[in-house]
Amino acid sequence: MKIPRVSTRVRKARADAVRRVNAVMQKSFGTRFEVTVFGSTLYGTDTADSDLDLVILDQKRPKMLSPTDDEELRGPYNLQAVAATLRRAKRRSVPMFINIETVGKAVVPIVKFKDTATRIYCDMNVNDRLGVLNTSLIMRYCILSPLVRPMMFVIKYWARHRGLNEPTGPQPAFNSYTLALMTIAFLQMRGLLPNIQSGHDGEYPDEDNYVWFRKVTRLTGEITHMKCDTFVRPMREFKPARDTPSLRQALVEWFDYWASEHDYSKTAVSVRDGGMIARMHIVTRHSSCPVTGDHLRPQALDEIAWDDGDVQMTRHREVATSNERMAFLRPPMCVHDPFIRLKNLTVAVSKQNVNQFKEGCAQASKLLQEGLPIQLLMSKRLAKCPVNIPTLEPSGGMSL
Repeated sequence: MKIPRVSTRVRKARADAVRRVNAVMQKSFGTRFEVTVFGSTLYGTDTADSDLDLVILDQKRPKMLSPTDDEELRGPYNLQAVAATLRRAKRRSVPMFINIETVGKAVVPIVKFKDTATRIYCDMNVNDRLGVLNTSLIMRYCILSPLVRPMMFVIKYWARHRGLNEPTGPQPAFNSYTLALMTIAFLQMRGLLPNIQSGHDGEYPDEDNYVWFRKVTRLTGEITHMKCDTFVRPMREFKPARDTPSLRQALVEWFDYWASEHDYSKTAVSVRDGGMIARMHIVTRHSSCPVTGDHLRPQALDEIAWDDGDVQMTRHREVATSNERMAFLRPPMCVHDPFIRLKNLTVAVSKQNVNQFKEGCAQASKLLQEGLPIQLLMSKRLAKCPVNIPTLEPSGGMSL
């Protein structure tokens, strides 16, 4: 199946929008800051009307904000200053950007706006390089298997039209990034993808390949710094452990797994660990004291000596807080962030949404096995129809 590609016209419009935003930011804050794109528009699961995810990179802080970074944060680190700069930007007395809004209480604070020349909506953060790293990781996996991109595309729009791809609101569901990781981890478990982070489980972060994640607790305002191991093995080719199935068969297996095989209460989805792994195993490696469970091990050291050729260095251990451990163990589902030590990407997903997801997966598997065209599985029409609907005609846009 060929997934639809956005047109050259749309790609050019996006590039023009990024250039305009970058020029405005650099004029106001200096050339040490550069605006770039990340997210689905780079790895190809977007559509023509997708928003642009942008980040203002700070060349002086390539590791993001460290615990000792006590310099007063000015310039674009002040979201209100970014918003004010966008509001002032005009071309021939016409505003370049409209619908400008700051979302400062998000996990990653952003500024939302619309580029008037292209009518493209944008979400922009300041120097959160984890989004860039996440995008790069997914793109690497797309190179290693022809299944990754089309599976992510189909699953994303199947979930969206069923109300399962809505990460905000009173009943948060899965975001597109989480669904992408669930797809990659599933293919790893099936021997169809490697683990390109193997040997780097995040317990003792690499001294050369890391960034700082700065978490602010909403209620107390407490700031926690986490050192994230960002090492990824370069790999351009991979020989799978089994014959690569067709897209239809791979989707049937994916939906079957999430409908009835996955142990939601005990198992974490972890691309970093190469597929599926006991939640307790991941928690134990980031605990400062023994953890009750099936994966006990001797007390770990707070730091270890590490030989790197002729150089010996010390790596310090990443130990999680009790709140982090509970947020990893207690929710009805757990999808482990591939870079942040104990971040559960589905911490806000309710038991009700998990059950709806399982029911939807069971239905999707049944329909595909009955011969439903894959493109119809992604349609809005399917979400409103009963289970036995193979008589509906596909509406085009893809070839099988």
